[in-house]
Amino acid sequence: EILVPSCHSPSVQIGNINVQQIVM
Repeated sequence: EILVPSCHSPSVQIGNINVQQIVM
């Protein structure tokens, strides 16, 4: 699991790849 601020949508829990897409 990865640690991310509440600012990001809950979709980040799916995987690190999705997190990068949201940030970009």
